[in-house]
Amino acid sequence: MENSASRLKRAGIHFAIAIVFASVLTIIDWSSVTGREFADRANYTENLVYQPNRNSYVSFDEWYRYVTEEFLWHEWMNWIIKEGGVPIDVIFNTIGWYLFFVFALFVLKSASPLYLPLLVNPLLINLAYSQSRLALAISILTTAVLLRKRMFSVASLVIAPLIHTGALLFELMYMFSLYIADIRMRLSLSKGYVAGLLILAGIVIAVVTGPLRADILRLLADRRVELQGMSSGYLYVSFWIGLLAVCLFQGESFLLDRHARFSFLVLSMVAVGSFMGVYVSRFLAASFPALIVGISMVHPPSIRRLVILLLLVYQLFQWIYWI
Repeated sequence: MENSASRLKRAGIHFAIAIVFASVLTIIDWSSVTGREFADRANYTENLVYQPNRNSYVSFDEWYRYVTEEFLWHEWMNWIIKEGGVPIDVIFNTIGWYLFFVFALFVLKSASPLYLPLLVNPLLINLAYSQSRLALAISILTTAVLLRKRMFSVASLVIAPLIHTGALLFELMYMFSLYIADIRMRLSLSKGYVAGLLILAGIVIAVVTGPLRADILRLLADRRVELQGMSSGYLYVSFWIGLLAVCLFQGESFLLDRHARFSFLVLSMVAVGSFMGVYVSRFLAASFPALIVGISMVHPPSIRRLVILLLLVYQLFQWIYWI
Protein backbone atom coordinates (compact mmCIF):
# COMPACT_ATOMS: atom_id res chain seq x y z
CA MET A 1 0.00 0.00 0.00
CA GLU A 2 1.34 3.44 -0.96
CA ASN A 3 2.49 5.49 2.06
CA SER A 4 1.90 9.21 2.57
CA ALA A 5 5.44 10.17 1.52
CA SER A 6 5.04 8.35 -1.81
CA ARG A 7 1.64 9.94 -2.40
CA LEU A 8 3.05 13.40 -1.64
CA LYS A 9 6.00 12.83 -3.98
CA ARG A 10 3.72 11.63 -6.77
CA ALA A 11 1.37 14.61 -6.26
CA GLY A 12 4.36 16.96 -6.45
CA ILE A 13 5.52 15.38 -9.71
CA HIS A 14 2.02 15.62 -11.17
CA PHE A 15 1.79 19.25 -10.07
CA ALA A 16 5.09 20.09 -11.77
CA ILE A 17 4.14 18.27 -14.98
CA ALA A 18 0.77 20.06 -15.07
CA ILE A 19 2.47 23.46 -14.64
CA VAL A 20 4.87 22.77 -17.52
CA PHE A 21 2.07 21.39 -19.71
CA ALA A 22 -0.19 24.40 -19.11
CA SER A 23 2.65 26.88 -19.56
CA VAL A 24 3.76 25.39 -22.89
CA LEU A 25 0.22 25.45 -24.29
CA THR A 26 -0.30 29.01 -23.06
CA ILE A 27 2.95 30.31 -24.56
CA ILE A 28 1.95 29.14 -28.03
CA ASP A 29 0.28 31.87 -30.10
CA TRP A 30 -2.68 29.83 -31.32
CA SER A 31 -4.01 32.69 -33.46
CA SER A 32 -0.79 32.53 -35.49
CA VAL A 33 -1.01 28.75 -35.71
CA THR A 34 -4.55 28.87 -37.10
CA GLY A 35 -4.07 32.06 -39.08
CA ARG A 36 -7.19 33.67 -37.62
CA GLU A 37 -8.38 35.37 -34.47
CA PHE A 38 -10.74 33.73 -32.00
CA ALA A 39 -14.09 35.38 -32.77
CA ASP A 40 -15.48 35.15 -29.24
CA ARG A 41 -12.44 37.01 -27.88
CA ALA A 42 -13.33 40.04 -29.97
CA ASN A 43 -16.89 39.91 -28.61
CA TYR A 44 -15.63 39.63 -25.03
CA THR A 45 -13.28 42.58 -25.56
CA GLU A 46 -16.05 44.75 -26.97
CA ASN A 47 -18.52 43.89 -24.21
CA LEU A 48 -16.16 43.89 -21.23
CA VAL A 49 -13.78 46.73 -22.11
CA TYR A 50 -15.79 49.22 -24.14
CA GLN A 51 -19.34 48.66 -22.90
CA PRO A 52 -20.79 49.45 -19.44
CA ASN A 53 -21.07 46.64 -16.90
CA ARG A 54 -24.09 44.60 -17.95
CA ASN A 55 -25.13 44.16 -14.33
CA SER A 56 -25.71 47.92 -14.07
CA TYR A 57 -28.72 47.89 -16.38
CA VAL A 58 -30.10 44.32 -16.24
CA SER A 59 -33.01 43.54 -13.93
CA PHE A 60 -32.42 40.95 -11.19
CA ASP A 61 -35.98 40.87 -9.86
CA GLU A 62 -36.08 37.07 -10.02
CA TRP A 63 -33.38 34.97 -8.35
CA TYR A 64 -32.71 32.89 -11.46
CA ARG A 65 -31.70 36.02 -13.38
CA TYR A 66 -28.39 35.92 -11.52
CA VAL A 67 -27.75 32.62 -13.32
CA THR A 68 -29.19 33.41 -16.75
CA GLU A 69 -27.40 36.77 -16.84
CA GLU A 70 -24.18 35.22 -15.51
CA PHE A 71 -23.86 37.86 -12.79
CA LEU A 72 -20.45 36.89 -11.39
CA TRP A 73 -18.73 36.84 -14.78
CA HIS A 74 -19.70 40.45 -15.50
CA GLU A 75 -19.08 41.59 -11.94
CA TRP A 76 -15.63 40.01 -11.69
CA MET A 77 -14.54 41.13 -15.16
CA ASN A 78 -15.73 44.69 -14.54
CA TRP A 79 -13.80 44.83 -11.27
CA ILE A 80 -10.60 43.25 -12.65
CA ILE A 81 -10.53 45.16 -15.97
CA LYS A 82 -12.02 48.55 -15.17
CA GLU A 83 -11.22 48.84 -11.48
CA GLY A 84 -8.00 46.84 -11.39
CA GLY A 85 -6.68 47.88 -14.78
CA VAL A 86 -5.66 44.35 -15.76
CA PRO A 87 -5.36 43.96 -19.58
CA ILE A 88 -8.04 41.65 -20.94
CA ASP A 89 -5.47 39.52 -22.81
CA VAL A 90 -3.83 38.72 -19.46
CA ILE A 91 -7.22 37.55 -18.17
CA PHE A 92 -7.82 35.40 -21.25
CA ASN A 93 -4.40 33.77 -20.97
CA THR A 94 -4.78 33.20 -17.23
CA ILE A 95 -8.11 31.45 -17.73
CA GLY A 96 -6.60 29.35 -20.52
CA TRP A 97 -3.62 28.40 -18.33
CA TYR A 98 -5.93 27.48 -15.44
CA LEU A 99 -8.00 25.23 -17.71
CA PHE A 100 -4.93 23.44 -19.11
CA PHE A 101 -3.49 23.04 -15.61
CA VAL A 102 -6.54 21.46 -13.92
CA PHE A 103 -7.32 19.28 -16.95
CA ALA A 104 -3.74 18.01 -16.91
CA LEU A 105 -3.90 17.30 -13.18
CA PHE A 106 -7.18 15.45 -13.68
CA VAL A 107 -5.67 13.12 -16.30
CA LEU A 108 -2.44 12.64 -14.34
CA LYS A 109 -4.31 11.78 -11.15
CA SER A 110 -6.96 9.54 -12.71
CA ALA A 111 -5.04 7.89 -15.55
CA SER A 112 -1.34 8.16 -16.45
CA PRO A 113 1.16 10.71 -17.85
CA LEU A 114 1.08 8.67 -21.06
CA TYR A 115 -2.45 9.96 -21.73
CA LEU A 116 -1.55 13.63 -21.24
CA PRO A 117 -0.62 14.32 -24.91
CA LEU A 118 -4.18 13.35 -25.90
CA LEU A 119 -5.36 16.58 -24.28
CA VAL A 120 -3.61 18.61 -27.00
CA ASN A 121 -6.75 18.80 -29.08
CA PRO A 122 -8.38 21.65 -31.08
CA LEU A 123 -11.53 21.20 -28.97
CA LEU A 124 -9.58 22.03 -25.81
CA ILE A 125 -7.64 24.91 -27.39
CA ASN A 126 -10.86 26.44 -28.67
CA LEU A 127 -12.51 26.06 -25.25
CA ALA A 128 -9.57 27.74 -23.53
CA TYR A 129 -9.26 30.68 -25.91
CA SER A 130 -12.66 31.20 -27.48
CA GLN A 131 -15.08 30.24 -24.69
CA SER A 132 -13.51 31.88 -21.65
CA ARG A 133 -16.70 31.95 -19.56
CA LEU A 134 -17.28 28.22 -19.89
CA ALA A 135 -13.55 27.52 -19.53
CA LEU A 136 -13.46 29.34 -16.19
CA ALA A 137 -16.64 27.70 -14.90
CA ILE A 138 -15.49 24.19 -15.87
CA SER A 139 -12.02 24.82 -14.41
CA ILE A 140 -13.59 25.71 -11.05
CA LEU A 141 -15.76 22.59 -11.12
CA THR A 142 -12.80 20.40 -12.10
CA THR A 143 -10.81 21.85 -9.20
CA ALA A 144 -13.65 20.84 -6.87
CA VAL A 145 -13.55 17.28 -8.26
CA LEU A 146 -9.79 17.13 -7.71
CA LEU A 147 -9.85 18.54 -4.17
CA ARG A 148 -12.94 16.64 -3.00
CA LYS A 149 -13.45 19.12 -0.14
CA ARG A 150 -17.10 19.55 0.81
CA MET A 151 -17.07 23.31 1.39
CA PHE A 152 -15.16 24.04 -1.82
CA SER A 153 -17.46 21.72 -3.76
CA VAL A 154 -20.59 23.45 -2.47
CA ALA A 155 -19.10 26.88 -3.23
CA SER A 156 -18.14 25.73 -6.74
CA LEU A 157 -21.65 24.42 -7.41
CA VAL A 158 -22.98 27.91 -6.62
CA ILE A 159 -20.27 29.98 -8.29
CA ALA A 160 -19.88 28.13 -11.63
CA PRO A 161 -23.46 28.76 -12.95
CA LEU A 162 -23.09 32.44 -12.06
CA ILE A 163 -20.16 32.52 -14.50
CA HIS A 164 -21.71 30.37 -17.26
CA THR A 165 -25.30 29.14 -17.19
CA GLY A 166 -24.32 25.92 -18.95
CA ALA A 167 -22.31 24.85 -15.91
CA LEU A 168 -25.62 23.77 -14.37
CA LEU A 169 -25.92 20.97 -16.94
CA PHE A 170 -22.44 19.66 -16.19
CA GLU A 171 -23.15 19.79 -12.46
CA LEU A 172 -26.37 17.81 -12.91
CA MET A 173 -24.68 15.24 -15.16
CA TYR A 174 -21.77 14.71 -12.80
CA MET A 175 -23.94 14.48 -9.69
CA PHE A 176 -26.21 11.98 -11.42
CA SER A 177 -23.19 9.87 -12.40
CA LEU A 178 -22.08 10.00 -8.75
CA TYR A 179 -25.37 9.17 -7.03
CA ILE A 180 -26.39 6.44 -9.45
CA ALA A 181 -23.73 4.32 -7.73
CA ASP A 182 -25.71 4.59 -4.48
CA ILE A 183 -28.93 3.78 -6.30
CA ARG A 184 -27.25 0.74 -7.85
CA MET A 185 -26.15 -0.59 -4.45
CA ARG A 186 -29.50 0.00 -2.74
CA LEU A 187 -31.53 -1.61 -5.51
CA SER A 188 -28.89 -4.19 -6.52
CA LEU A 189 -29.07 -3.03 -10.14
CA SER A 190 -27.07 -4.80 -12.81
CA LYS A 191 -24.66 -3.04 -15.19
CA GLY A 192 -27.35 -3.05 -17.87
CA TYR A 193 -29.77 -1.05 -15.73
CA VAL A 194 -27.07 1.47 -14.78
CA ALA A 195 -26.07 1.88 -18.43
CA GLY A 196 -29.72 2.30 -19.37
CA LEU A 197 -30.24 5.02 -16.76
CA LEU A 198 -27.12 6.86 -17.90
CA ILE A 199 -28.28 6.68 -21.52
CA LEU A 200 -31.73 7.93 -20.47
CA ALA A 201 -30.10 10.86 -18.67
CA GLY A 202 -28.07 11.60 -21.81
CA ILE A 203 -31.26 11.61 -23.88
CA VAL A 204 -32.92 14.04 -21.44
CA ILE A 205 -29.95 16.44 -21.64
CA ALA A 206 -29.97 16.18 -25.44
CA VAL A 207 -33.69 17.01 -25.60
CA VAL A 208 -33.30 19.94 -23.17
CA THR A 209 -30.38 21.43 -25.13
CA GLY A 210 -31.88 20.60 -28.52
CA PRO A 211 -35.63 20.59 -29.28
CA LEU A 212 -36.61 22.27 -25.98
CA ARG A 213 -33.78 24.80 -25.87
CA ALA A 214 -35.66 27.74 -27.38
CA ASP A 215 -38.80 27.09 -25.31
CA ILE A 216 -36.83 26.95 -22.05
CA LEU A 217 -34.90 30.13 -22.87
CA ARG A 218 -38.15 31.87 -23.82
CA LEU A 219 -39.74 30.79 -20.53
CA LEU A 220 -36.79 32.31 -18.65
CA ALA A 221 -36.84 35.45 -20.82
CA ASP A 222 -33.21 34.70 -21.65
CA ARG A 223 -31.42 37.05 -24.07
CA ARG A 224 -30.08 34.10 -26.08
CA VAL A 225 -33.50 32.87 -27.18
CA GLU A 226 -33.14 34.56 -30.56
CA LEU A 227 -29.64 33.26 -31.16
CA GLN A 228 -29.40 30.45 -33.67
CA GLY A 229 -28.18 27.29 -31.96
CA MET A 230 -25.05 25.72 -33.42
CA SER A 231 -24.77 22.03 -34.22
CA SER A 232 -22.05 19.44 -34.80
CA GLY A 233 -21.95 17.21 -37.88
CA TYR A 234 -22.39 13.45 -37.65
CA LEU A 235 -18.98 12.77 -39.18
CA TYR A 236 -17.34 15.12 -36.68
CA VAL A 237 -18.71 13.14 -33.71
CA SER A 238 -18.44 9.70 -35.31
CA PHE A 239 -15.44 8.67 -33.20
CA TRP A 240 -17.30 9.47 -29.97
CA ILE A 241 -20.36 7.50 -31.07
CA GLY A 242 -18.03 4.59 -31.77
CA LEU A 243 -16.46 5.00 -28.34
CA LEU A 244 -19.91 4.79 -26.75
CA ALA A 245 -20.41 1.46 -28.54
CA VAL A 246 -17.10 0.21 -27.12
CA CYS A 247 -18.13 1.29 -23.61
CA LEU A 248 -21.43 -0.58 -23.93
CA PHE A 249 -19.50 -3.84 -24.21
CA GLN A 250 -17.20 -3.19 -21.25
CA GLY A 251 -17.33 -5.42 -18.22
CA GLU A 252 -19.16 -4.88 -14.95
CA SER A 253 -16.21 -3.00 -13.39
CA PHE A 254 -16.17 -0.21 -15.98
CA LEU A 255 -19.24 1.60 -14.66
CA LEU A 256 -18.07 1.24 -11.07
CA ASP A 257 -15.79 4.23 -11.64
CA ARG A 258 -17.40 7.68 -11.32
CA HIS A 259 -15.36 9.20 -14.15
CA ALA A 260 -16.25 6.31 -16.45
CA ARG A 261 -19.95 6.77 -15.62
CA PHE A 262 -19.73 10.49 -16.31
CA SER A 263 -17.96 9.93 -19.64
CA PHE A 264 -20.56 7.29 -20.56
CA LEU A 265 -23.35 9.79 -19.83
CA VAL A 266 -21.63 12.49 -21.92
CA LEU A 267 -21.09 10.08 -24.81
CA SER A 268 -24.77 9.09 -24.65
CA MET A 269 -25.78 12.75 -24.81
CA VAL A 270 -23.38 13.36 -27.73
CA ALA A 271 -24.68 10.35 -29.68
CA VAL A 272 -28.32 11.41 -29.30
CA GLY A 273 -27.72 15.16 -29.41
CA SER A 274 -25.87 15.01 -32.71
CA PHE A 275 -29.12 13.87 -34.34
CA MET A 276 -31.10 16.65 -32.62
CA GLY A 277 -28.99 19.56 -33.81
CA VAL A 278 -27.22 20.05 -30.46
CA TYR A 279 -23.81 21.72 -30.44
CA VAL A 280 -22.23 18.67 -28.81
CA SER A 281 -18.64 19.84 -29.46
CA ARG A 282 -18.96 22.12 -26.45
CA PHE A 283 -19.91 19.18 -24.23
CA LEU A 284 -17.03 17.13 -25.61
CA ALA A 285 -14.53 19.92 -24.97
CA ALA A 286 -15.69 20.60 -21.40
CA SER A 287 -15.71 16.86 -20.58
CA PHE A 288 -12.52 16.00 -22.45
CA PRO A 289 -10.33 14.91 -19.51
CA ALA A 290 -13.06 12.58 -18.22
CA LEU A 291 -13.36 11.08 -21.71
CA ILE A 292 -9.60 10.46 -21.78
CA VAL A 293 -9.79 8.80 -18.36
CA GLY A 294 -12.69 6.68 -19.61
CA ILE A 295 -10.57 5.53 -22.56
CA SER A 296 -7.75 4.58 -20.15
CA MET A 297 -10.17 2.13 -18.47
CA VAL A 298 -11.20 0.29 -21.64
CA HIS A 299 -10.41 -3.43 -21.66
CA PRO A 300 -8.88 -5.58 -22.99
CA PRO A 301 -5.63 -3.64 -23.62
CA SER A 302 -5.73 -4.54 -27.32
CA ILE A 303 -9.08 -2.73 -27.71
CA ARG A 304 -7.79 0.21 -25.65
CA ARG A 305 -4.74 0.54 -27.91
CA LEU A 306 -7.00 0.45 -30.97
CA VAL A 307 -9.23 3.17 -29.50
CA ILE A 308 -6.19 5.36 -28.76
CA LEU A 309 -4.87 4.82 -32.28
CA LEU A 310 -8.23 5.80 -33.79
CA LEU A 311 -8.38 8.85 -31.51
CA LEU A 312 -4.93 9.96 -32.70
CA VAL A 313 -6.02 9.59 -36.34
CA TYR A 314 -9.25 11.44 -35.56
CA GLN A 315 -7.31 14.24 -33.85
CA LEU A 316 -4.93 14.47 -36.81
CA PHE A 317 -7.88 15.20 -39.09
CA GLN A 318 -9.18 17.70 -36.52
CA TRP A 319 -5.88 19.56 -36.63
CA ILE A 320 -5.80 19.53 -40.44
CA TYR A 321 -9.35 20.90 -40.57
CA TRP A 322 -8.75 23.45 -37.77
CA ILE A 323 -5.44 24.82 -39.10
